Amino acid sequence: MNKKLSEQEVLDEADPSPENLSLKKQLRQALTENKNLKMHIGDDIALFDYVKSGLKELKPYTQEKLVLGPGGKHEKKTEHQAVFIVTDAHCEESVKSEEMEGACSYDWATFEARMQEATNKCIEITTMMRQSVEVTECHVFYLGDWFCGQIHPIEQGFGTSLTMPVALPSASVVVAEQVMQLSKIFTKVNVWGLCGNHGRDTPKMVTKMMADRNWDMSVYLMAREYSRAQKNVFWNIPQSIMAVAPVMNWKCLLTHGNTAKRGGGDPILGVARMLEAQHKQRRTGTGDFDFAYVGHWHTDSMLNGDCTICPSLIGSSQFSRYLMHASTPAGAMLYFFTEKHGRTCTWRLNLE
Repeated sequence: MNKKLSEQEVLDEADPSPENLSLKKQLRQALTENKNLKMHIGDDIALFDYVKSGLKELKPYTQEKLVLGPGGKHEKKTEHQAVFIVTDAHCEESVKSEEMEGACSYDWATFEARMQEATNKCIEITTMMRQSVEVTECHVFYLGDWFCGQIHPIEQGFGTSLTMPVALPSASVVVAEQVMQLSKIFTKVNVWGLCGNHGRDTPKMVTKMMADRNWDMSVYLMAREYSRAQKNVFWNIPQSIMAVAPVMNWKCLLTHGNTAKRGGGDPILGVARMLEAQHKQRRTGTGDFDFAYVGHWHTDSMLNGDCTICPSLIGSSQFSRYLMHASTPAGAMLYFFTEKHGRTCTWRLNLE
């Protein structure tokens, strides 16, 4: 229903008064100015120009003079220690190029070459680090699976480049050579050798006497004897499935990683559950750990900033490419620690 207009309103519509015309004009101008103002203030540059006059500059810091010692080196250096990790070498396994669409290959010669390349890169990067910091000791973490092994009998006939009786002593020499080369540039080399699942001599995984029934243990024991003349190399060969290695008062949990159960196609969930359970039980037992390093999964991932799934030395194979549908390039890991800050930097050593 329409509103009934008064007599004066009807007259104003028919013949608007000057006062009404003036008010309408003022209203139109105000609306136009308001629109222009919104557009002007909404512009980032215009807004900054409007407020920058009210911003006061902060008081500048006095630049400190860089104090150098003889030869241009820093006088004050924070001690660092290196952590070098190798896992899943599968030294005698054969990966044929023609079975991999030419993507990669692997045999005993490749194993030897990658072990040497990993050593060279560890030495090279440590030399670079020493341009600014002091790097003293090296902690070598071997996480197991030096062999393709005997858990898959068919592989012994068709999937290896060396038999176990030949591969075992030969791999021990390569491992001993690696730690001895590192001992040339570090004041001390602390070696930790964990056993994997491929080296076991039982059809199924065991938890009792696991290390006593594993060819990985033989590698470490023989390598220790080969390197015994190197007095700054110290071997730690746990018989347990897991071990905690101290690095500058930081605790590093070491394990091959096969105790984690795969969830679907990705191991990350299984490893995360394993770590959560280990944290929980160790907080009330032997003490918690700060970092964790696992192998086994032939991939490289970081979990929660404190756990590394380390890449394998063998890299991609027929199994990983066509059944796991994943091809992670071969690699090793190198970290540097300080007592105050823990792990300060990370290097992936690419080996192919």
